[in-house]
Amino acid sequence: MIDESRNPQPLCVAVLAGGDSHEREVSLASGAEALRALEAAGHQVELYDPAQTPLDEVAGCRFDVCFIALHGGPGEDGRIQRQLEQLGVVYTGSPPGASRRNEYSGKSPRRQRT
Repeated sequence: MIDESRNPQPLCVAVLAGGDSHEREVSLASGAEALRALEAAGHQVELYDPAQTPLDEVAGCRFDVCFIALHGGPGEDGRIQRQLEQLGVVYTGSPPGASRRNEYSGKSPRRQRT
């Protein structure tokens, strides 16, 4: 449940979904659900597919935050996050390094143990 008192002003949100990974269809479904939930909460939302719209074009649009709903590949291994940071775009989720480590955690379980 969204606490309206914490953020009374609607946000402009760019949802990134789709992409070119093998999980494209799952990402599109996740993005559509995020879009519906954000709109229901009163936010202005636009869906962008990085496979069709380059990130630098998304960065040129006016929005407050980018919600990453990309699955697999660039959306989970830190590449998208790194590009968004280079473009000065505020986004949801972990920073590039943490995303990269998490993406490969199954391949290197010792790294996750502390």
